[in-house]
Amino acid sequence: MNEEEKEISYIIKLEKFEGPMDLLLYLINKAEIDIYDIPISEITEQYLKYINLMKKIDINLSAEFIVMAATLMYIKSRMLIPTEVEIEDEYFEDPRAELVQQILEYQKFKNAAEELQKKEEITSNVFFRPASQIMMDFGDDENWIDVKLFDLINIFSKFIEYTNTEELGYIIPERITIGMKIEEIKNLIEIEKELSFQQLFTEHPDIWEIVVTFLAILEMVKQRIISVKQHKLFGDIKIFKREGN
Repeated sequence: MNEEEKEISYIIKLEKFEGPMDLLLYLINKAEIDIYDIPISEITEQYLKYINLMKKIDINLSAEFIVMAATLMYIKSRMLIPTEVEIEDEYFEDPRAELVQQILEYQKFKNAAEELQKKEEITSNVFFRPASQIMMDFGDDENWIDVKLFDLINIFSKFIEYTNTEELGYIIPERITIGMKIEEIKNLIEIEKELSFQQLFTEHPDIWEIVVTFLAILEMVKQRIISVKQHKLFGDIKIFKREGN
């Protein structure tokens, strides 16, 4: 593997997206599923779909993602056993029980971490001004919400569907790197303050450019240079420069 191929690989491990448990929580919340009664077949199918999307975008999956996929398939196979046969076993336990408990525990710690992070951000951005200068802000900021990592994966995989997937097999040294794309986005965000995805690409992007752009965005989110938000009312997705950068 040459240096450029090494650079384009990316392990999912960001501040807010640590691994398979985050993906499970994302799928459960997105489908508005009761954690205590997970439709394991549906969740397994969706989980494997996202695993394939990550591979398509050339993200290196940690072993934890593969182990979780195997766990879900095992639970799914257990759920296929006829209920009347299992009920005869006095030690019968719902095959999903252990997974549900793990998800609940993970969610508890994740929520606590997010609350601490919010408090830290609030206190770090508090500035006092004289009462005579206080003005009411009627901006639209409250209608923008953070985009989840797995939403980004879904979006960029759709970009790839419209390109020639065979191109990724041919590595050209002169092509743009992640570092170059980060600098390009930094320059754009300094001028525009907010960007749409379309502004990040050339007129006819190839699959290499799409993958590099995606990985550059992930790295910039990790470094807290930008935030990616979606408008709650209209579904528009934009990239914003984070305050202090």
